[in-house]
Amino acid sequence: MSGAERGAKINEIADAIEDARDAKADAKKGADVTVKVAPKRKPRRSTFGDSLPELAFLWIAMSIILKITYKGRLQAEVKAAQATETAEAESLKRQGWRRAWRRCRRRWSRTSCSTRWPRSTT
Repeated sequence: MSGAERGAKINEIADAIEDARDAKADAKKGADVTVKVAPKRKPRRSTFGDSLPELAFLWIAMSIILKITYKGRLQAEVKAAQATETAEAESLKRQGWRRAWRRCRRRWSRTSCSTRWPRSTT
């Protein structure tokens, strides 16, 4: 690159900088600020009926949860009642065998008591 070309490029750059400064100064002086103002809206008044769909959804959701928990509780109570009944039956069955064995031991003969042994229901 020769010196003349280099000087021409430097002058172009200097002119561009000067033009940019002038444009900046013009923008500051004659800058009209435009502000967009939206029309004023009335605040929305809420009425009692506006929240009814949300309330209905919550009511339905809570009733479903309540039904599920109540059903589980009932099933647990039924299982507990069955377990209690089974335990009582087993206890009574054991007591019946004990009574029969005591009677046979008193008589010293097991064959004479064979008709008196409680019958198994299973």
